[in-house]
This record gives sequence, structure tokens and C-alpha cells, in this order.
Amino acid sequence: MSISSLIMDGAPAKVRIATMRFGTPESVSVGASDLYAFPAALPGLPDSHRYALVRDDAYAPLCWLQSLDEGPVCLPLLPLDALAVDGYAADIAEALGADAARGVLLVTRFDDAAGAFAVNMLAPIVLDDAIATGRQIVLDGLQRHYPLRQHVAWAAATGTFAPLASASC
Repeated sequence: MSISSLIMDGAPAKVRIATMRFGTPESVSVGASDLYAFPAALPGLPDSHRYALVRDDAYAPLCWLQSLDEGPVCLPLLPLDALAVDGYAADIAEALGADAARGVLLVTRFDDAAGAFAVNMLAPIVLDDAIATGRQIVLDGLQRHYPLRQHVAWAAATGTFAPLASASC
């Protein structure tokens, strides 16, 4: 996977990348500020260290983390503020300490069997815009325990996802 072009036209730099976010290749533009290096690879993805954050208003709040090293690797994500769970943001801030102001995203997927989205609340992804890096943290050692896969439902009235009762998997 490579970055195919740089678009400048007097605006902030954009790059064109190939993505597999819907299972077939497509070309999208992302801001140069949406490119991140992951010095420590994400678990299970040892060959992917460069990613682009792909945002599309038509699917917000969902976004995607597209590997620039392995074309088929494209992780659907939800921003932290799209998940309505009391105390969760505070627990992440506690785990991050001085890094609490960083962007936090949750890996998600659609679980066909359950007919609902499932988010990874145990290991959020943290993006540092200041130095264009990312990492995944594991929320252990906290008073509350979070599931690796929590089923959630869209609450249109609030524009957020909320956990389904007794629906962690």
C-alpha cells in the first residue's frame, strides 16, 4: 500500500491513498495530518507500522485506520466521545496520565450473529497528533474491568453508541 499523490492547491496538504474499508479497493484523500506511525505494531499486525486515519462524514462517527504497509488491513473505529459509558473516559484519562489530551479511538466491528456493533473497550488506540504516532493501550489495573468486545447500539437522539445490557462477548 502506498501513498499515490500529494494534493496541495494552497490548502493543507492532502494525500491520496488506497483503502479496503468496505472490502474492495478504493482511493480516498486524507489530510497529511491524518498519517500516523505506530513504532510498536498493533497486536496481530506485526508488519503494519504506518497508518492513515480515514474519515467520511457519510459514516460518522465511524472512521477507519488504514494500514499503509498491508493493504487488506483496515480497522473500523469509533472516537471515544461516540461511546456513552459512564466513567469510561475518566478511566482512560487516568490510564494515560499526562497523555490524557490525546485522541482515543476504539476498534469496532459489526457482529453479524448478534446484529450489533462490538467495540474493544479493553484496549483503545491512542493517537498523538503532535508527533504523528499511535499506540494501543490495555486498560488493566483499574477498579473497573472493561470487555474486549462490548455490543453497542446506536442512539440517534444523542448521536452516540450505548452498551447493550448484558451484551459483552
